[in-house]
Amino acid sequence: MMNMNVLIYFSQYSTLLIGMIVVTRWIYPYLSSKTVIGWKKVSFGLLFSLLGLLIMQMPLATSHSLHMDARLVSVALSGIFGGPWAVLITAAVIGGYRLTLGGAVIFPLGALICTSLISIAGYYLRMKYVRWFIWIAWLIGFAVGGKRFYGLS
Repeated sequence: MMNMNVLIYFSQYSTLLIGMIVVTRWIYPYLSSKTVIGWKKVSFGLLFSLLGLLIMQMPLATSHSLHMDARLVSVALSGIFGGPWAVLITAAVIGGYRLTLGGAVIFPLGALICTSLISIAGYYLRMKYVRWFIWIAWLIGFAVGGKRFYGLS
């Protein structure tokens, strides 16, 4: 029998991601003009920071009193769509909040840095290989997920 907490956990995150997509699609036309190109990266960083902070408010408690969340998704998306400045803002906000929570710090912040670097690489690959980006996005997803699966975060 499947654990119902896991289903609730993933449905909450899915709803949050869908809401984030709707908000991003709503404000994107206002950010796509040439005059606000710098603000576009900052706004992506702030939007994905907000997403990461909301994700961190709904952790999944494990049997060993550990809390798990999917904050790295917001970092990865921030870097891929917003670029280095956006991921720097997102990682700083989420990393700063994570430091205030206490507990183990090395592995969560290491995972945050690794995911940030992977997403920046994804951003540059997206810019260079537009035609092949859907395959590159799958590889980035597997890299972030595999890092999580093998206990590197």
